[in-house]
Amino acid sequence: MGRPPAERALLSLRSGDAAAALDKSSAFAAQLEEMPIDEDDIQMQQTRNGVLHWLLGMAAESALHLGRYEQAESAARRRLELPPSIFTYPIEDKAR
Repeated sequence: MGRPPAERALLSLRSGDAAAALDKSSAFAAQLEEMPIDEDDIQMQQTRNGVLHWLLGMAAESALHLGRYEQAESAARRRLELPPSIFTYPIEDKAR
């Protein structure tokens, strides 16, 4: 679904380019949020939400590295609004 664009954002973050990571993760998260998914397709909804968790977490971390605290808070709050991801431990995830 979105692994290559999300991994490019992660690689940017890990290589120290927080600005590129923020741009890539925010842009792809916006694309995913606009993607129409059938209400009955639970698996696709869970997958999209899992990728959004990952992207919004990267966006928040990248924004923090750049000192863009309002943007970091906005991404983190949006992430908290999502249903728990099937790819993470919910309690540990919320503690981050």
